[in-house]
Amino acid sequence: MVAVITKGNNQRTEKIKADAHEGPDQSSVNYIHLVWGNETSPWRHSSLCFCPNTTLLLQNDLVEITTGGFYQTYAQVTFIDKEKEEGTVTLVANENVPGKAARKLSEAEHRGGTVSMSAVIRLKNGDRVKLHIKPPSLILRDPSKTYWGLYMLDKQKDK
Repeated sequence: MVAVITKGNNQRTEKIKADAHEGPDQSSVNYIHLVWGNETSPWRHSSLCFCPNTTLLLQNDLVEITTGGFYQTYAQVTFIDKEKEEGTVTLVANENVPGKAARKLSEAEHRGGTVSMSAVIRLKNGDRVKLHIKPPSLILRDPSKTYWGLYMLDKQKDK
């Protein structure tokens, strides 16, 4: 959702409208919010925050970027409180993507409790982003406890 408060005619308002990717039924948004699915398909769209018209695509537990730009990423993972086992949460781009170099975007380790991560990153059209959790058997699967997503802050042309 984009809210614009203006007084009179404003060029910035026109730019925001142009960037909304308006289609025949509604404008698309550049955000995605994912919650834990299951062991074979870990991530699924949240029923509370999914817009079917988003330009970010979930495929095989990867989010494919179809519009390059600067993105805010966020993740919260809640581990079962076991002090002996360490959990790791890693956000990566382009892992196992032919022709693209893999990049570790953010990583956090924890022994029980909640891990939160947030970063602003530049992604290009065709990049793929994935959140790895190790070991997945130690996380709480409640959608309010374990989730991640990203949203576009600024559209950029790929060079």
